[in-house]
Amino acid sequence: MEKQQIEPFLLRVAIPKVTGKDRLPEGVKSNLLWDAVYRAYRDVATGRQYVAAFTSARDGRGLNVYAVKLYGLLDEWSRESSVDPRKLIDDLYGDDALWRETPSPARPSYGAIQKLVNMTMKYLFILSTYGQYNDLVIDETMLDCPLDSIVLGAIPKEKGFVSVRWTSLDDPKLYERIQKAIGECAPGGCRIRFDFENWQSL
Repeated sequence: MEKQQIEPFLLRVAIPKVTGKDRLPEGVKSNLLWDAVYRAYRDVATGRQYVAAFTSARDGRGLNVYAVKLYGLLDEWSRESSVDPRKLIDDLYGDDALWRETPSPARPSYGAIQKLVNMTMKYLFILSTYGQYNDLVIDETMLDCPLDSIVLGAIPKEKGFVSVRWTSLDDPKLYERIQKAIGECAPGGCRIRFDFENWQSL
């Protein structure tokens, strides 16, 4: 069997196809972009006891206003320019109307939003690397490393981020400093590579 025959299976294990009307935004048919966004949403929702304001349902299932909004932003992004993850994070975090639609009166943390965006970009990067998704320009050098407890624990302690918790991170400047530190540790300064090299620490 050729490697090319196995790749589609591996990709679908990593990024499952989303089906069912309750898991698709209104008017949207199943597609790879939503698959990536929804998979990233599920990654955030696994920590829902810590990011309750982010999830729209107690069990973490169903749609989420931030995931749907992110899908819309990406779907409308110009096909002529590289996707800018930090702009997406800032747009979602700064949207007052969105958090008013969530069950909790508290605004979702910057940490929750960055993980949604950065994991979505990670999945789209994987899909584009294997030639499965080419609708958006994904520039590897612009991708941030998704922050979670594993990644934060992999940053050298002398960088000074030992006490940071991604679920409660609410300082964009601190986020930028963490990403800069990751770039200093990552091969070639590629922040997303730091994630690929350290997720196995689970």
